[in-house]
Amino acid sequence: MNRRIDVIFEARVTVLTKVMIRRQVMCILDGENIRSCVLNIIFVEAEYIRQLNQTYLGKNQTTDVIAFPLEDFDSEMIEGEIYICTEAAKQQAKDFNVSYQNELLRLTVHGVLHLVGYDDLDEQARSNMRNAEDTYLSLCAAS
Repeated sequence: MNRRIDVIFEARVTVLTKVMIRRQVMCILDGENIRSCVLNIIFVEAEYIRQLNQTYLGKNQTTDVIAFPLEDFDSEMIEGEIYICTEAAKQQAKDFNVSYQNELLRLTVHGVLHLVGYDDLDEQARSNMRNAEDTYLSLCAAS
């Protein structure tokens, strides 16, 4: 089992540590039986993620999280980058009446789930993904 998880703070985050993020990701990887990974989780500001969204997805708007697989999905190995917008997370935390820390963790989980094969393209898929997010947030918080 070889897992490399790099956490990069391009934007300031004081409510989470790299250890907390890695622990959350490891819990998901264990739950999804992913044996190996190379992941970069990058926390960025709104303008940076807007540019990524425009360049790679053709959408000229800010978004909360973007996950880029760097290799085709493999049931035992994933490689990818997850970009999380700290400003969007702050606003969503207010909108959903949750802590900023919780919202950042949810976005981290969401990004990892995309890389392990979940999608949110229709209502049923969104529901499945939300259930998986809730499961991993509670399961991993207890570990």
